[in-house]
Amino acid sequence: MSLEFKRFLVNSYGGLASGYVKGALGADVFRIDVSERTDEGAAPFPIYVAVTGLDRFVLDLPMHDEIEQLVRSRGGEMSAMNSQCRVSVTLETTDYGFVSQISSVLRERMGSDQEDSDSHDESIAARTAESLRYFAGLLKQYSVQTRGMEKTRPDGLFAF
Repeated sequence: MSLEFKRFLVNSYGGLASGYVKGALGADVFRIDVSERTDEGAAPFPIYVAVTGLDRFVLDLPMHDEIEQLVRSRGGEMSAMNSQCRVSVTLETTDYGFVSQISSVLRERMGSDQEDSDSHDESIAARTAESLRYFAGLLKQYSVQTRGMEKTRPDGLFAF
């Protein structure tokens, strides 16, 4: 039996993100952040995963200075989306260690004593770190479950 990555994400996150985001990134897109969209005084800083192949995806998240060099080392690109600095990087489902590493770097920021730190920025970094930690765990679970399995093309999974 084959377990496709998109179906795994649908089961894990409960569906596809909005059509606008799907159009902007050009693939089936899942919002994977844990931020509450109704948080008082906080603008949403979503994290997206765009499935682009059998075991390939683009991770798109808010830009944080601490992760810029790490993400660039994997070919990541910086961009702006709705006046927000973002970073995107193409990864494989087996790259859960790298996703976890990004989460760890952001968590380390939270533990550092920075005099000029902004509590709103720290809140965004904390949510991003938690979302990535959870996603890394899901990627690891998916990789273990599908190791050695034949997989089907992702474009054959859903009819839109």
